[in-house]
Amino acid sequence: MTRILAGGVYTLPLNQKKKLALLVRALAGIQETHAPQYEYFLKIQNAMAFSSFPARNLGWAFSYQADAGLQWKAYRRWSLLTFAGYNGCRAPYRQDITQLVYFGGIYPSHVYKKIDFPTGSILVRAGVRYDL
Repeated sequence: MTRILAGGVYTLPLNQKKKLALLVRALAGIQETHAPQYEYFLKIQNAMAFSSFPARNLGWAFSYQADAGLQWKAYRRWSLLTFAGYNGCRAPYRQDITQLVYFGGIYPSHVYKKIDFPTGSILVRAGVRYDL
């Protein structure tokens, strides 16, 4: 995924020395998604099926992210952070359905159908922060 997001952060100090704080973020922007090729094999009793799906580059689409976390000021401008949140998007894809369309003995040159792939990610991260 490639995302370009912007938004706001709310900081709520949790003690008087302001060493520990709760952070809440809301971000929105655009996202491009690449789905890699995958294959699967299914066996049910005496029947077997194998399918392969090609890699896809999905188009740019609206994306949003909401998360909350804790910030602990460790030393001067250095802090430790931990976040948990959710990222969501409905990426579009143009599926070629030419082989499925038939007009009285004539196959059209190319027919596409727009399909939305809802992508969602639960994010859990930790890191180090330096304030300039």
